[in-house]
Amino acid sequence: MAERLNALVLKTSKGATPSRVRIPVSPPIFINVKKSDLTTIQPMFLETLGFVSHSYDEEITEVSMEFNVSKLLTHSNGTIVQGGFITAMMDSSMGHVVVRKLNGEFNLATLSMNINFILPGKPGNFIAKGYIDKIGKSIAFTSSKLFQDNKLVATASASNKLIRIKDAQ
Repeated sequence: MAERLNALVLKTSKGATPSRVRIPVSPPIFINVKKSDLTTIQPMFLETLGFVSHSYDEEITEVSMEFNVSKLLTHSNGTIVQGGFITAMMDSSMGHVVVRKLNGEFNLATLSMNINFILPGKPGNFIAKGYIDKIGKSIAFTSSKLFQDNKLVATASASNKLIRIKDAQ
């Protein structure tokens, strides 16, 4: 099952070519998971990003994820973290907050994301905070803030397709 890819089919605007867009969706990460297990299960790619830990504040619906980024994820002679990795940390926080809010019953496919880079990130510790701005039946709107040394490094907002785990199998 791990090798199998499902496809999410989206309709484009009227008259657009092609009339349907196929977006590959990897198999669900969280299958038959109890809410209490969501704190211990994590996607493997987080190790590459230097993931350390995360916490979930159910009262304010916020995920806080800590990363320790190495020089391997930098450019400019090891001084600046590459923007794709900055984006991935924020994307992870936005995905995790929705998974936690919906008790692991849904996986997400990011439909669009807007990133604002404010300061260059350097190798070291980062905190990515993910929030749900609005959630509907099939789409979630999320946002994230990334901090290093208590300074805002970047912000992001995204729209995400909700994929019910049992439908994706």
